[in-house]
Formats: sequence, structure tokens, C-alpha cells
Amino acid sequence: MRRPGPGPMALLGASLALSSMTGCSWIFTQPLRDDQPQWQEPSCSTTPGPPTLDTILFLTNAGTTGYVATQNVSDKSLRLAAGFSVAAIWLASAVYGFVEITQCRIAQSEPPPVQLHPIGTGPVFYQGRPVGVPEPMPSPGRRVDAPSVQAPPRPPGDVQARPDASADGG
Repeated sequence: MRRPGPGPMALLGASLALSSMTGCSWIFTQPLRDDQPQWQEPSCSTTPGPPTLDTILFLTNAGTTGYVATQNVSDKSLRLAAGFSVAAIWLASAVYGFVEITQCRIAQSEPPPVQLHPIGTGPVFYQGRPVGVPEPMPSPGRRVDAPSVQAPPRPPGDVQARPDASADGG
């Protein structure tokens, strides 16, 4: 005589409903984007909460399925197949979550790369003072040297005056 209880179709429906609710990491973990510009800081998940929850659910499901394997129950093969299938989904989700948060943490810890631009496509560097812009005023404590002015050459035979001997101190 068969015990009253859920039939194989009810168990299959319940396992499908449970498997649709699995995968916290697939739902809540934001992966590192491939199309993100290199100069922007990566925006991705670093929280280990979803993969940790997936790991706990995997261990619980695998443990209870292993326990069912040792018991004498009706529809044992269906229960084991459903249990191990859902456990595999939780395990895959946990692995995905841990891999993604590890990649995100590595990307956030790396310094941004130096951008090299091909000639003519990068930023324009300062080449000199634009026409019509005056020189800046010197800072108050800075010595300003007089502009160098060259005197015209003296004609031949022009004698310079000798400095006064008393000015030499001698």
C-alpha cells in the first residue's frame, strides 16, 4: 500500500520552483564590465554576501540530498536527481559570485593604466605664451634680473675713462 504524499510530478514541480529561486550571485553580483573605460574606477560588486549564501544553500541541499540517499524512501531516484541538480546550480552560482568579486577587487586595487595617444589624437600640450598675453608679475620675494641689453660696439680709438684710484680703496 502506498503512503499518501506528493507524487513525482509534485516533487518535480517543487524542485523546478526551487531551482528558479537559486543563484543569488547570478542575480545580485554585478560583474566587472569589459566595455568600461580604463580611466574610470571599476563599478562592480565586492560584497561576498550572495556567493556566501549560495555556498550555505549548496551545503544544506547537498547534505540533505546525501541523507535522503541513505534512507529508504519512495521515488528515491527522482529526489536524488532533483536534490543534486539544485545543489549543482547553487554551487555554480557560488563559484561565479566568488570569481566575479575577486576579479572586481583585483581591478579596484590596480592603478589605472597610463593612456598613450597616437600623435595628433591625444591632449594638446602647452607650446608657449599666446600672442598678446603679457608676462606674469614676479612673486614678491623673487629677484627680477634686468633684461640683457648689449651696448653697441665702441669705435676704434675711443678710450674708456679709468676709474678713480681712490675708489679702489688703494
